[in-house]
Amino acid sequence: ERGCAMDIPQCDGLICGRGATKLGKLNRPLPDLIEEAFRQALADASLPEESVKGLVAMPAVADLGQLSLMPAHQMAMDLGLLTRPGGQDMVCRTVDCGGASPVVALREACQLLRDEGLGCVAVVGADAVGSMPTKEFLRRVGGSSGDQ
Repeated sequence: ERGCAMDIPQCDGLICGRGATKLGKLNRPLPDLIEEAFRQALADASLPEESVKGLVAMPAVADLGQLSLMPAHQMAMDLGLLTRPGGQDMVCRTVDCGGASPVVALREACQLLRDEGLGCVAVVGADAVGSMPTKEFLRRVGGSSGDQ
C-alpha cells in the first residue's frame, strides 16, 4: 500500500503519485488542466484529497486567473483545498526560480514534510503554452516576436 512520508520515518519524503494531462494545443483553461493532473496524482497515490496539507507551485507563462502574485494560493483555491474543512491550515508556497523551479519546488516540499510535519505535499508545475499563439508566448517571456 502506498503512503506519504509520514508512513516511512527514515525518509524526508517520497513521490507517491503523479498526474499529467495530454500535451499540445488543448485549448483548455489552465485551472482545468491543473485539476485533471492533481486528481490523477491523488488516484495514483491512492490518497484522499484531505491528506494534502501543502501545495508548492511554480508560476505559469499562460494565464492563471490573472493572479500572478501568488500562483500556489490561486491553485489551492481553484482545487478547493482552501475552502474545504481544515483548508485554513493549508500551507501554500510559490517557487519562481526560472528553469531551476522544479528542483527548488521539490526541495521546498521536502522541507515542508520534514520541518513542518505536513505529511503530504503536492508539487504542481503546470502551463498551457502549447495553446498560446507564438507572438503572445514570446511577449510573456520577454522575447521578440521576430517582427522588427
